[in-house]
Amino acid sequence: MTDNHIAYCYSTEGTFNMSAFKKKIISNDEKSKLLGYLRNRTYVISASSGRITDAFTRKTVDEYCAVLYSDGIFSWDSHDIYYFEKYDMMLREDFIQHALDRIKAA
Repeated sequence: MTDNHIAYCYSTEGTFNMSAFKKKIISNDEKSKLLGYLRNRTYVISASSGRITDAFTRKTVDEYCAVLYSDGIFSWDSHDIYYFEKYDMMLREDFIQHALDRIKAA
């Protein structure tokens, strides 16, 4: 089975991968479009009333519940949206192209 998670923020050992935050590879316009896609063009796979915790600050992020999303091809969770928005976490290039293609086709 292929792993279709949108980001590489966790290593195969399950530890946090800091290299996923080293460089920004998209424009602000693309980031805005991708955030809209991540939040609005999805199916909720599972949800919890629990809040996420920022791995850098160790603070609870009240604006984000723990939710798993999918667009039928890729999957992501509320942590991914948060880290992408706040820290410019790198997303997989194939996901970026996939999402931008779907946005353009809409």
